[in-house]
Amino acid sequence: MTNKLEEIYETLKDFAEKEENLINRWPCDSEYNVPTWNDIYDALDILDSIINYEPSDAELEAYNDYQDPPHVVNQRMLEMKSESHGRRFV
Repeated sequence: MTNKLEEIYETLKDFAEKEENLINRWPCDSEYNVPTWNDIYDALDILDSIINYEPSDAELEAYNDYQDPPHVVNQRMLEMKSESHGRRFV
């Protein structure tokens, strides 16, 4: 997935650079409908933050303290009991 995001990011970045060069070379008429460049750069920033995501210490700590919900723990215990007794309790 990250490779696809990187590909989208690079494509969007190239597009923005080419369009910006065109606008600088031939300024648009004020009545001409052009995309909002802030939106394109916002999208580039968002994609960059996803691709280069670094979890904070608090996020890593929360991930390390994760525990399965009770129904998952109970199901796992039933499966282990079934295996040890040779029959299904589920």
